[in-house]
Amino acid sequence: MTLPYHTPLSADLQISLGIDPPQPLAMADQVRFSELDVLNHVNNAVYMEWFERLRIRYTQDWGLSGYDSPDDPRIVIRSGTIHYRQEMRMDEDYVTTCGCTAFRNTSFSLCQQLWAGARCVQHLTVYWFC
Repeated sequence: MTLPYHTPLSADLQISLGIDPPQPLAMADQVRFSELDVLNHVNNAVYMEWFERLRIRYTQDWGLSGYDSPDDPRIVIRSGTIHYRQEMRMDEDYVTTCGCTAFRNTSFSLCQQLWAGARCVQHLTVYWFC
């Protein structure tokens, strides 16, 4: 199967990739050479960039902030915890997911995962303040 990169994945496609339950937002991409470290696996900082790219899209899609006006809500990360489970290498396809786990008056929590080959290879929990 050829994955559609940079496009939100449907729930059915997520399930067919082993992502169950499907998440509100999931997008696929492929590891690039520039994302590797000297040991030829993905640099830990790159995972955070992948998660951030999807978090921004998620907050835009759900109307939390458009990031295009000074009047938009200012969303900052209070804390985040990432669990590195398995290394990734060049040309490997992956899917990044994002979903809200808690929503309060001035903050919310997101759970994000990185999937490759029907296995969750990284897991991130982020706490935001608006």
